[in-house]
Amino acid sequence: MERPEHNLHSWQQIYDISHNCYLLVVQTHVLDKIAALTSQRQKGTLVRYLIFLLFSFSLHAQLVIDETTQNYAVSADAPDGLLHALDSASPVKRDNKVVHGYTYYDIRWQFWFDSKSRQCDINKVTTTLELEYTLPQLTDSTESVKKAWSQWFSYLAEHEHEHGRMIKAMAQRIDEQLEAIPELGSCRVIEQQAALIGNALKQELAQQLQAYDEQTNHGRTEKAWLVDHLQATPN
Repeated sequence: MERPEHNLHSWQQIYDISHNCYLLVVQTHVLDKIAALTSQRQKGTLVRYLIFLLFSFSLHAQLVIDETTQNYAVSADAPDGLLHALDSASPVKRDNKVVHGYTYYDIRWQFWFDSKSRQCDINKVTTTLELEYTLPQLTDSTESVKKAWSQWFSYLAEHEHEHGRMIKAMAQRIDEQLEAIPELGSCRVIEQQAALIGNALKQELAQQLQAYDEQTNHGRTEKAWLVDHLQATPN
């Protein structure tokens, strides 16, 4: 598999699904506490409680997603020339075959330790997902080519975006499971445990993606193959 070359600058988006859910639960809990701590003598307790919550937010895991799309230009004078144009323009090969869409990903993680009293604990986890779609983009063309393109392209894009959703879901699982590693007697043991967890889930993801492509014949059963649309539509 060849990864496409590109010089695009990407925007970074932070997705922290588990954190958002946690914040929602905490907001409700805080309102209950404020309602309960109404007396003058309990104001100090309330302040300490809010400080603790703010501190706990900083310890939460975080999933960072860098999601981009690289487009390659395609043009044709007639629908029957569109397939050849796609094959010629695509920068992506898989098993020595040209493909029209591809989803690249890379999942990495980083954590910070709190080591004390012969114990080691993870106090912060950041899991980073780089996600890049490679898809064609139709340039100036005839109306008949535009019509053929519009009947097909959304299915290809949806197939690749389904890959992306599966990848993001697994990156979230990795983030959550790394955060859940308990306090241990050695930071080195925690590192080893994190590597085992992360790599096992990445392997599971690879199997899921392969199974999805096998079940859909790389998107063909989802109408993601241009050749099927061209055969069904007269020029």
